[in-house]
Amino acid sequence: MSFVTVTPDLIQEAAQDLAGIRSSLAEAASAATGPTTGIAAAAQDEISMAIASLFEGAGQQFQAMGAQAQAFHAEFVSLIGAGAGSYASAEATSVADFGATVAAPYQALVSHTVNNLQSLGGAISANPAPFLRQVLSNQMAYGQTIATGFPGAVANLPATLANLPATITAGIQGALPAVQQLANNQIGYAQLIATSLQNAGNDFVAGINAFPTNIQTGIQTIMGGDATGGLLQVGGAFLAPVFTGLNVNVDPLTNLLVITPGGALGDLLPILGIPGQMAQSLTNLLPPGSIPSMVAQNATNVFTTLTDLSQTLDLNTGNLHVGLPLALALDALGPPVTTLQAAGSSVSAFVGAVQTGDPLGAAAALIDAPAVIADGFLNGQATLQLPALLGTPPDSILTFTGIPLGGVLTPLQFASLSIPAFGPGSLTLSGTTFGGILPGLLAFLPQTLAAAIAPPPIM
Repeated sequence: MSFVTVTPDLIQEAAQDLAGIRSSLAEAASAATGPTTGIAAAAQDEISMAIASLFEGAGQQFQAMGAQAQAFHAEFVSLIGAGAGSYASAEATSVADFGATVAAPYQALVSHTVNNLQSLGGAISANPAPFLRQVLSNQMAYGQTIATGFPGAVANLPATLANLPATITAGIQGALPAVQQLANNQIGYAQLIATSLQNAGNDFVAGINAFPTNIQTGIQTIMGGDATGGLLQVGGAFLAPVFTGLNVNVDPLTNLLVITPGGALGDLLPILGIPGQMAQSLTNLLPPGSIPSMVAQNATNVFTTLTDLSQTLDLNTGNLHVGLPLALALDALGPPVTTLQAAGSSVSAFVGAVQTGDPLGAAAALIDAPAVIADGFLNGQATLQLPALLGTPPDSILTFTGIPLGGVLTPLQFASLSIPAFGPGSLTLSGTTFGGILPGLLAFLPQTLAAAIAPPPIM
C-alpha cells in the first residue's frame, strides 16, 4: 500500500510563487506590445510595407499566445490554490475527528463513574445503616417485652419457686440426649470437612493439570481474531483450579433450579455452613420465646445468612435466591470479567485498524486503551448466562438465567430468564440483585443482614 504525504503550507507558497511568475510574464508582454505591434514601414514601397506587416502580424500572434498562456497560468494557479485549501480543510477535519475520537472514552469514563457514584450514594442515603437500625429496634422490643412481662413474673414467683425442683430435674434429664446429639453433630462436621477438603484437592489438581491446555486454547482463540473470547479463556485458565463455572440442576417436583458452583470453591463452600448449624443447635437448647432465645436466634440468623450457600430459582414465582456469600463472590468476579472484555475490545480495535491501514485509528485505540480498560473495571457490564433444561429429553426446554456482572461501581440489577423456544426477549426476575462489589458490600450486605434479624411479619 502506498501513501502520499501532502504539506498544504508548501503548496500555498508554491501557488503564490506561480502567481508572481504570471505577473512578471504579463508585465513583459505588455512592455513588448508597442514595439512588436506598432512597427512602421521603412519606406512606402510594397516590399517595406510587406515586411512591416509581417513583423506586426507576428507580434500580434505573440500577444495572443501570451494572453492564452496567462489565462492557462491563472487557471493552473487557481487549481493549485484550491487543492491546497482542500488538503488543509481535510487535514483540519481529520485532526478534529481524531481528537473527538480520542476524548470520547475518557469523557465516558468520567461520566459513568460520576453517575454510578451518585447512584451508590443515593442507595445508601435512602436506607442508611439498616443493620444497626434493626439492632436498635430489636433492643427496644426486648425492653418492651421485659416491661410487659415483669408484673406477671412477680405475681407467679411463688409458683415458680415451688416448681423449681421439678424444673431442675427435667433439665438434667433432657441434657443427656442434647449432649449425645451434640457429639453426633461434631462427628458429622468432621466427616463433612474431610470430604470437602479431599474433593477440593482433587479439583484443584485437575485445574492445574488443565492449565497449559486452557492457555493454549485461549491463545489460539486470540490468534483466530476473537480477542475478547480468548482473553476470557485465558482468565478462565487461571480460575480453573478454584472455580470452573456454575452447575444448574432442576427439581422436577418443585420447578426449582438449584445452582451450585463448580471446582474447588464449590467443594469448600459446605464447610462455611457449619458455624450456622452449630449456632442453631445451641439456640435450640434455650427456652422458646424467651429473650435469650430470641437474641440467640438473631445471632444464629446472622451466621446462617453469612454462610448461606443455597441458590434456587422458583419458576412458579420468578424469585431467584442466591446465598449472600455466592452473591458477593459473583459481584467480586465481575470486575475481572468486565476488565478482560474491555481489554479485548481495545485489542480488537487496534488490530482492525492496523489490518485496514488506518494509522490514526490504531493510534486512537492505543491512546484510548487506558480509559476503556478503566471504564470496564469501574463501570463495565457483562452477563453470565446459565443454561438449564426443563423437563426430560426429548421434551425438555432450554432456558438461560442471565446473571448481571459489573465493574466495581456498577449499580445492582435483577437477573433475567430467557426461553429461546418461546421467542426472543427475557423476563426480569425478583429476589437477589447483582452488580458491583462496592454496592454489594455497602448496600446489599447490610440490607440482607438487617432482614435476617428482623422479626417475622405478623400474619
